[in-house]
Formats: sequence, C-alpha cells, structure tokens
Amino acid sequence: MHSIAQVHQALYLGSRRDSVDFSAYLKDLTSSLAQSVAADGRVSLAVEAEAVELPIDMVIPLGMVVNELVTNAVKHAYPPPDGGVVSVDFRRDGGGLRLTIGDTGRGLPEPARTDGAGLGMRLVHSLVGQVNGVMAVQAGGGATFVITLPAAAPGPGAV
Repeated sequence: MHSIAQVHQALYLGSRRDSVDFSAYLKDLTSSLAQSVAADGRVSLAVEAEAVELPIDMVIPLGMVVNELVTNAVKHAYPPPDGGVVSVDFRRDGGGLRLTIGDTGRGLPEPARTDGAGLGMRLVHSLVGQVNGVMAVQAGGGATFVITLPAAAPGPGAV
C-alpha cells in the first residue's frame, strides 16, 4: 500500500497526471523502505536510476515489485546480525528498460531459484507479466533479479 501511496504523492507533486519520473519515485520508495525494513542500519540501499517518465499503469506494479524484492533481500539475504547492501538499478536498455534488484547475501535456496513457488514470488511474477516484462533470476554470491521491460506504452512523455 505504501508504494501506491507514493505514486499518488509523485503524481500530486509532478506537473503531469498520467506519468511519473520513475527515477525520483524509486529514490523516494527505497528511502521509505530503508526507514522501515532496514532501520537498524545493518543493510543499506543503493539506488541508481536513469530519469524516465513512465505511465502510471507501469509505475504501480513496478513499485510493488521493488517493494517485495527489496523487503525480501533485507529479511532473507542479510538475517541478523549480517549486514550488506541491496542495490536497485533502473535504466534504458536498447529499445526497452531494465530494472535490477540485487544483493550479495546468502543467495536463494534451490526451490526459490527454480520455481519461485512462494506467494511473494508468485506476486512478483504476476506483476512483471502485467507490464509485459520478463524476469531472470541470477543466483550465486547473492541474488539478482533482472526485469526487462518493453519501452513504456505510447503516450505523452513516456520514455
């Protein structure tokens, strides 16, 4: 719910009502996540994001994906007393977009790497599909989720 509330805030603060600067939104979202799920300081969030205007129907699902994957990384990649960094990277990639969320923590257990059967991962796969994206999971030395997206839907200000 918090990621959706931040979309509404970004819309309110922006000059447009049909798209959001995804870079600014990601920075706000991850800052809020750092204050809530990583408040003890063991885990830091590093965000690099290219300024890209995205339509709301992409921003909301992607915000929920980032929320879920970052929260999982903080909880599972770095259980107490471990610490580390969760990185979030968003940029143009060829004719589309790429969103990467990764950590250097414990890595994924085998079932999560192969079938993603947990409720959270099923939700992530569904949300990625909703924006016509494709997700690849890279394991080894942590976990990295690479989401490849088509260019934003045609419309004023989109990509």
